[in-house]
Amino acid sequence: MKLKFVNLTASVLKIRGGLGEMWPLPPDGTVAHLRATVIEMAGGLPPFLLSETVYEIFGLPDPVADTIFIVDPVVADRVTDRDDVVAPGEVISDDIGMPIGYNGLKTSGGGL
Repeated sequence: MKLKFVNLTASVLKIRGGLGEMWPLPPDGTVAHLRATVIEMAGGLPPFLLSETVYEIFGLPDPVADTIFIVDPVVADRVTDRDDVVAPGEVISDDIGMPIGYNGLKTSGGGL
């Protein structure tokens, strides 16, 4: 089975593979993102207000066979019920601290 990787971020991602090679993944053109809505809870916790933040995800396609969607970590952290959504791994920096890529991919609980 050959997987297709779709970059749903706004930038080219350089992902380090298992043999140390760097794989450039251009953006798909669609960006998966969040919209946050803050809801004030009735009554609160006197004397304080109490609120909840609800997130909606936009730009994330429905699952497609043999396709992995790469999204920003803040999006991936809220998609725990899908095994086709991942985020870039830890940042790799050069000798002067400039980011040059990511160490593989990471899941947020969807369970690849």
